[in-house]
Amino acid sequence: MQPVILCTPILIKQSAFFNGFKHKFMNFVVYFTSFTVFLYGAIILYGVVDALRNPYYLNTYTSPIRETLVGLGLLYLSSRLLQRLALAWLITCALLVFTTIPYALYWLRSGDYFDVVINLLVLAAFISVRKQFRAQSEVPKLKNGFMTAAILIASVFAFGTFG
Repeated sequence: MQPVILCTPILIKQSAFFNGFKHKFMNFVVYFTSFTVFLYGAIILYGVVDALRNPYYLNTYTSPIRETLVGLGLLYLSSRLLQRLALAWLITCALLVFTTIPYALYWLRSGDYFDVVINLLVLAAFISVRKQFRAQSEVPKLKNGFMTAAILIASVFAFGTFG
């Protein structure tokens, strides 16, 4: 019995160390996935701008309006993912699935599979960290988010029309 009693504080300290490490690692995973969603939204918006500059891509590329909305939505949702909101996780997964279908159709036509692979990798990584997003959304914050999205969409359309 004597060796077990002496080893118990060491085991407790080690488990506390690993629990602290696990907590820090999960925080890093949440920050990394949020940054990945932000970066993916920026890439989508850059693709829209590039498609609008080159008339060839307008015939083969997916709808610029839909891509703009998805890109802006992912940029906005990346900040809400830092707060670990479950609704933000769900909407982000829906947007990623929503964008995979046109990319897959474009891939079948042209053979360009880069967008499909990136989209599926981001979606798979995002689904694997589902347990980290448990916070419930508050109604005033949700209304504020919809208002912000409406202002962003209106400013994009105004810039596209008058700018």
